[in-house]
Amino acid sequence: MRAPFTMRSQTALLLLCVLIKASSADSQDLYAAVGEKMVIPLETRQDSTSGHFCNKYIWRYRPSADQYLQHIAGVSDICQKTDCKRSDCSLSSNGSLILHRVTHRDSGLYTIITYHLNNNRNTEKQYQLHVLDVVSDPVVKLQCLSNVSLLVTCAVEKGTKPQILLTINREEFGESEMGLINVTTSSPPPWNISCSANNKASQKMTNVFPKSCQDALLDPGLEFSCHVNGSVTISCVVESGADALYSWTVGGQPLQSDTNSSWQVRGNHITGDANSPRNVSCLARNVFDQVWTPQQVVHCPDPEKKLGVAKLCVKVVLCVMYNSLLVHSLWEIRKIRKANQ
Repeated sequence: MRAPFTMRSQTALLLLCVLIKASSADSQDLYAAVGEKMVIPLETRQDSTSGHFCNKYIWRYRPSADQYLQHIAGVSDICQKTDCKRSDCSLSSNGSLILHRVTHRDSGLYTIITYHLNNNRNTEKQYQLHVLDVVSDPVVKLQCLSNVSLLVTCAVEKGTKPQILLTINREEFGESEMGLINVTTSSPPPWNISCSANNKASQKMTNVFPKSCQDALLDPGLEFSCHVNGSVTISCVVESGADALYSWTVGGQPLQSDTNSSWQVRGNHITGDANSPRNVSCLARNVFDQVWTPQQVVHCPDPEKKLGVAKLCVKVVLCVMYNSLLVHSLWEIRKIRKANQ
């Protein structure tokens, strides 16, 4: 009566062992940034890779636990290669899987299974690929709360789960995984401030060295000078402040130094066509402030008209000089005639 139970128990135990063995496959986490090349290695040494017979291997991929397992690449036991069906991946000469430009859709579980020449399974390894967004440059902002207290804020706008570490005068102030950290310090100026942001796929750092709270920006304004070639140079000037960066808008459109704009951007100066009036404004910013200048219409006189006026002035001067010389000559002639009489 107990034999059927024993048989069922042995069968269940055997099935459990198989499941445990399958679930305990060697697994490794891999991390990649969006857009970069990723190589998932085949680490098992293959005895035969060419000729009539080869060590068979298979690459499989599962996007998530609730989706089907996909056969994506491999080599058969008769050395027939099945390359990636997707255009963005391929097999290397040693059997490693190459993802040329990864996206979030490439995240998932990759399994490589190798076989002996007799077609018996040899090894199995799993790689869990995590594709992350690259962190952006940390932005540091300062606010003087008093003569002895400074509020430091560091924020990261982009990136998957960025970790932020803030250091002020070599003192570390902990980490944050929220993309933002605020610290109030009584460390006296000058300040050496470093903010780093990183995740498993990227790292960025911003360093600022403010000397005092007097570095805040005050009273920005625009100055411009017109040139005879029809261009105008506009300057963004602040009364006080340090380490300022400048951004420009012309006609409501932002200017970038790397675009094909008719305006040339050189820091706090821009140069462009002065033939038509434009609304121009400038943003000056540093770690303490960001301040806009009021929009101003910049208009230069037509250089042709200016040249016409200049020519007219020259003609008038020459005419006056000619008449003066003529009058003087007539007066001298008259004077000589009177002397001869």
